[in-house]
Amino acid sequence: MDSIQYNDDEYDGPLGQVFTWLGPRWNNESIFLNATCQDATKLAKGVPCSEPLVVSQDGSWPDIEYIWRNHLGNASCILADNDVCAQHTYYFNGKVDNSTTAAQMNTVKVVVKNVPDYGASRERNDLGFLTFDLKTDLSHLFNWNVKQLFLYLTAEYISPNNELNQVVLWDKIILRGENALLDFKNMNTKYYFWDDGNGLKGHNNVTLTLSWNIIPNAGLLPNIQAIGQHSFKFPTDYTQTRV
Repeated sequence: MDSIQYNDDEYDGPLGQVFTWLGPRWNNESIFLNATCQDATKLAKGVPCSEPLVVSQDGSWPDIEYIWRNHLGNASCILADNDVCAQHTYYFNGKVDNSTTAAQMNTVKVVVKNVPDYGASRERNDLGFLTFDLKTDLSHLFNWNVKQLFLYLTAEYISPNNELNQVVLWDKIILRGENALLDFKNMNTKYYFWDDGNGLKGHNNVTLTLSWNIIPNAGLLPNIQAIGQHSFKFPTDYTQTRV
């Protein structure tokens, strides 16, 4: 999704025009033509969305007058005394952009041990070890207002002790001007993959995702998750070898 537009500049009155445009890279055959905001934003957090969703035939800006004339009931809202009209749009290189960043990741080596966690208690808990590949191009995320990116790789899984576990295994800061084309092979994790019990051994559905915070010079700090994930299994036996 590219932008949400509230626009009644050309109309005097109590109505505000509300719709979400999916952006210039969608065409009239977009899978989101009949989608809801929940469908369009499920891969991103904190992105504003108001229905109806608009897809322009050739990627040009939506015809606001047409929407106003023909879809007034669906694309309008009543403005209260304290309401104002605003516009939220994503730009890249001075142009409206709705590009969604993809990331390719893969696990190379996956083992699990059962050892005492002296940092929390002396009980024996599962400790996972893995190496991973990661490939993505984040260059297009930088503009004049982006100071740096804070990337982090997260493992998510369900265990008997917790309905949802999220463990950050690796992170990286990329400053503006640095190389944002990543192609890592057989990388070690930076942080320990502890479970608060024995939930890793034999676990058959642990999912890796890549996310980042955009650190601006001024403004909000959006949290974005890349398209693409990788699911892997832990062995059914503990390793006795040194890792």
